[in-house]
Amino acid sequence: MLDNLQRYKEAENASLQALRIFPKKSDFYFHLGNIYGKLDKFEEAEAMYLEALKFDEEVKIHFRT
Repeated sequence: MLDNLQRYKEAENASLQALRIFPKKSDFYFHLGNIYGKLDKFEEAEAMYLEALKFDEEVKIHFRT
């Protein structure tokens, strides 16, 4: 929701907090990657997408299309 409201810094903090609680949840890495992309932090975004791939094979489908 924070991402949709363009409150990216708050969305980043919420995602980082979620990852501390659920470090193997690929959705949080994927969403954080999207947030970093919107903040022009492309290296960080790529790192988050690659982390998402480690935990969820289904994420690969998004990268193939």
